Amino acid sequence: MKKIIIGITGGIASGKSEIRRELESLGCLGIDADRISHEVLEPNTSVSEEVLRHCGSRILSDRNIRKIDRNKLGEIVFENHNELEWLESITHPEIINRITQIISGTDRSVALEAIKLNDSGLSPLCDQKWLVETDPEIQTNRLMRKRGLSRENALIRIRMQQNMNWHRDEMDHIFNGGIPLEDLKAEVRKVWNVLQTD
Repeated sequence: MKKIIIGITGGIASGKSEIRRELESLGCLGIDADRISHEVLEPNTSVSEEVLRHCGSRILSDRNIRKIDRNKLGEIVFENHNELEWLESITHPEIINRITQIISGTDRSVALEAIKLNDSGLSPLCDQKWLVETDPEIQTNRLMRKRGLSRENALIRIRMQQNMNWHRDEMDHIFNGGIPLEDLKAEVRKVWNVLQTD
Protein backbone atom coordinates (compact mmCIF):
# COMPACT_ATOMS: atom_id res chain seq x y z
CA MET A 1 0.00 0.00 0.00
CA LYS A 2 1.56 3.29 -1.09
CA LYS A 3 1.63 6.14 1.41
CA ILE A 4 -0.99 8.80 0.67
CA ILE A 5 -1.83 11.79 2.87
CA ILE A 6 -5.55 12.54 2.59
CA GLY A 7 -6.84 15.79 4.05
CA ILE A 8 -10.53 15.74 4.97
CA THR A 9 -12.28 19.06 5.51
CA GLY A 10 -15.75 20.56 5.74
CA GLY A 11 -18.07 22.18 8.24
CA ILE A 12 -18.76 21.14 11.79
CA ALA A 13 -20.80 17.91 12.06
CA SER A 14 -20.64 17.39 8.30
CA GLY A 15 -19.43 13.77 8.42
CA LYS A 16 -15.65 14.25 8.32
CA SER A 17 -15.05 11.89 11.23
CA GLU A 18 -17.05 9.10 9.60
CA ILE A 19 -14.84 9.34 6.51
CA ARG A 20 -11.67 9.39 8.63
CA ARG A 21 -12.82 6.33 10.56
CA GLU A 22 -13.59 4.46 7.34
CA LEU A 23 -10.10 5.23 6.04
CA GLU A 24 -8.69 4.00 9.35
CA SER A 25 -10.53 0.71 8.80
CA LEU A 26 -8.74 0.51 5.43
CA GLY A 27 -5.33 0.82 7.08
CA CYS A 28 -4.75 4.57 7.32
CA LEU A 29 -3.40 6.30 10.38
CA GLY A 30 -6.12 8.72 11.47
CA ILE A 31 -5.26 12.19 12.74
CA ASP A 32 -7.94 14.48 14.14
CA ALA A 33 -6.65 18.06 14.13
CA ASP A 34 -9.34 18.99 16.66
CA ARG A 35 -7.98 16.40 19.11
CA ILE A 36 -4.48 17.82 18.60
CA SER A 37 -5.91 21.26 19.35
CA HIS A 38 -7.18 19.86 22.67
CA GLU A 39 -3.69 18.61 23.48
CA VAL A 40 -2.00 21.97 22.88
CA LEU A 41 -4.44 23.54 25.36
CA GLU A 42 -3.65 21.05 28.13
CA PRO A 43 -2.40 22.64 31.39
CA ASN A 44 1.18 23.93 31.51
CA THR A 45 1.81 23.99 27.74
CA SER A 46 3.20 27.23 26.37
CA VAL A 47 0.06 27.66 24.24
CA SER A 48 -2.37 27.21 27.14
CA GLU A 49 -0.41 29.65 29.29
CA GLU A 50 -0.56 32.29 26.55
CA VAL A 51 -4.30 31.74 26.06
CA LEU A 52 -4.85 32.10 29.81
CA ARG A 53 -2.88 35.35 29.89
CA HIS A 54 -5.04 36.69 27.06
CA CYS A 55 -8.48 35.50 28.20
CA GLY A 56 -8.07 35.43 31.97
CA SER A 57 -9.68 33.19 34.59
CA ARG A 58 -13.14 33.28 32.95
CA ILE A 59 -12.11 30.34 30.73
CA LEU A 60 -10.86 28.10 33.55
CA SER A 61 -12.59 24.86 34.45
CA ASP A 62 -14.52 24.85 37.71
CA ARG A 63 -12.95 21.48 38.60
CA ASN A 64 -9.30 22.08 37.71
CA ILE A 65 -7.57 25.29 38.66
CA ARG A 66 -5.23 25.33 35.63
CA LYS A 67 -7.36 23.56 33.00
CA ILE A 68 -9.02 25.55 30.23
CA ASP A 69 -12.72 24.83 29.80
CA ARG A 70 -13.11 24.53 26.03
CA ASN A 71 -16.83 25.30 26.20
CA LYS A 72 -16.14 28.60 27.96
CA LEU A 73 -13.37 29.39 25.49
CA GLY A 74 -15.69 28.42 22.63
CA GLU A 75 -18.37 30.84 23.81
CA ILE A 76 -15.84 33.66 23.48
CA VAL A 77 -14.30 32.79 20.11
CA PHE A 78 -17.41 31.54 18.32
CA GLU A 79 -19.13 34.88 18.96
CA ASN A 80 -16.14 37.13 18.21
CA HIS A 81 -14.26 36.70 14.95
CA ASN A 82 -11.26 38.74 16.14
CA GLU A 83 -10.86 36.51 19.19
CA LEU A 84 -11.09 33.41 16.99
CA GLU A 85 -8.39 34.75 14.67
CA TRP A 86 -6.15 35.52 17.64
CA LEU A 87 -6.63 32.03 19.11
CA GLU A 88 -5.84 30.38 15.77
CA SER A 89 -2.68 32.48 15.37
CA ILE A 90 -1.49 31.02 18.69
CA THR A 91 -2.63 27.42 18.31
CA HIS A 92 -2.20 26.63 14.60
CA PRO A 93 1.62 26.70 14.44
CA GLU A 94 1.90 24.17 17.27
CA ILE A 95 -0.88 22.00 15.83
CA ILE A 96 0.85 21.94 12.42
CA ASN A 97 4.19 21.11 14.06
CA ARG A 98 2.72 18.13 15.93
CA ILE A 99 0.83 16.80 12.90
CA THR A 100 3.93 17.12 10.69
CA GLN A 101 5.90 15.05 13.20
CA ILE A 102 3.21 12.33 13.27
CA ILE A 103 3.07 12.12 9.46
CA SER A 104 6.85 11.97 9.06
CA GLY A 105 7.05 9.27 11.74
CA THR A 106 4.81 6.73 10.00
CA ASP A 107 5.02 4.62 6.85
CA ARG A 108 1.23 4.30 6.70
CA SER A 109 -1.16 6.39 4.66
CA VAL A 110 -2.75 9.15 6.71
CA ALA A 111 -6.34 10.39 7.00
CA LEU A 112 -6.08 13.94 8.35
CA GLU A 113 -9.35 15.48 9.51
CA ALA A 114 -9.24 19.27 9.81
CA ILE A 115 -11.97 21.90 9.55
CA LYS A 116 -9.45 24.55 8.48
CA LEU A 117 -7.32 22.35 6.26
CA ASN A 118 -6.66 25.12 3.74
CA ASP A 119 -6.56 28.13 6.04
CA SER A 120 -4.34 26.66 8.77
CA GLY A 121 -1.31 25.68 6.70
CA LEU A 122 -2.05 21.94 6.74
CA SER A 123 -3.03 21.74 3.06
CA PRO A 124 0.55 21.49 1.68
CA LEU A 125 1.04 18.29 3.68
CA CYS A 126 -1.69 16.51 1.69
CA ASP A 127 -1.57 14.48 -1.52
CA GLN A 128 -5.36 14.43 -1.70
CA LYS A 129 -7.93 16.91 -0.39
CA TRP A 130 -11.49 15.81 0.25
CA LEU A 131 -14.42 18.08 1.12
CA VAL A 132 -17.54 16.93 2.97
CA GLU A 133 -20.69 19.01 2.42
CA THR A 134 -23.90 18.58 4.41
CA ASP A 135 -27.23 20.37 4.67
CA PRO A 136 -27.18 22.85 7.61
CA GLU A 137 -30.30 21.32 9.13
CA ILE A 138 -28.57 17.93 9.30
CA GLN A 139 -25.53 19.60 10.90
CA THR A 140 -27.78 21.30 13.47
CA ASN A 141 -29.53 18.08 14.42
CA ARG A 142 -26.22 16.24 14.75
CA LEU A 143 -24.78 18.91 17.03
CA MET A 144 -27.87 18.81 19.23
CA ARG A 145 -27.97 14.99 19.35
CA LYS A 146 -24.27 14.13 19.59
CA ARG A 147 -22.82 17.11 21.45
CA GLY A 148 -25.79 18.14 23.53
CA LEU A 149 -25.84 21.70 22.19
CA SER A 150 -28.95 23.80 22.23
CA ARG A 151 -30.36 24.64 18.82
CA GLU A 152 -29.26 28.26 19.30
CA ASN A 153 -25.64 27.30 20.10
CA ALA A 154 -25.56 24.81 17.23
CA LEU A 155 -26.73 27.49 14.78
CA ILE A 156 -24.12 29.96 16.10
CA ARG A 157 -21.33 27.49 15.37
CA ILE A 158 -22.65 26.68 11.91
CA ARG A 159 -23.12 30.38 11.06
CA MET A 160 -19.52 31.11 12.07
CA GLN A 161 -18.39 28.79 9.29
CA GLN A 162 -20.80 29.87 6.56
CA ASN A 163 -18.40 32.44 5.16
CA MET A 164 -15.43 30.08 5.14
CA ASN A 165 -13.86 29.39 1.78
CA TRP A 166 -13.75 25.62 1.36
CA HIS A 167 -11.72 25.96 -1.87
CA ARG A 168 -14.05 23.59 -3.74
CA ASP A 169 -12.10 24.02 -6.97
CA GLU A 170 -8.96 22.68 -5.25
CA MET A 171 -10.63 19.52 -3.96
CA ASP A 172 -9.88 16.09 -5.39
CA HIS A 173 -13.23 14.72 -4.23
CA ILE A 174 -16.41 16.17 -2.72
CA PHE A 175 -18.64 13.95 -0.57
CA ASN A 176 -22.25 14.46 0.49
CA GLY A 177 -22.11 13.89 4.24
CA GLY A 178 -25.88 13.76 4.50
CA ILE A 179 -26.37 10.45 2.67
CA PRO A 180 -26.86 7.18 4.61
CA LEU A 181 -23.68 6.13 6.42
CA GLU A 182 -23.27 2.86 4.54
CA ASP A 183 -23.48 4.71 1.22
CA LEU A 184 -20.88 7.21 2.41
CA LYS A 185 -18.54 4.41 3.48
CA ALA A 186 -18.99 2.68 0.12
CA GLU A 187 -18.04 5.88 -1.70
CA VAL A 188 -14.94 6.28 0.47
CA ARG A 189 -13.86 2.70 -0.31
CA LYS A 190 -14.43 3.26 -4.03
CA VAL A 191 -12.28 6.42 -4.11
CA TRP A 192 -9.61 4.77 -1.94
CA ASN A 193 -9.37 1.75 -4.23
CA VAL A 194 -8.87 4.01 -7.24
CA LEU A 195 -6.05 5.86 -5.45
CA GLN A 196 -4.32 2.59 -4.62
CA THR A 197 -4.37 1.41 -8.23
CA ASP A 198 -3.21 4.68 -9.83
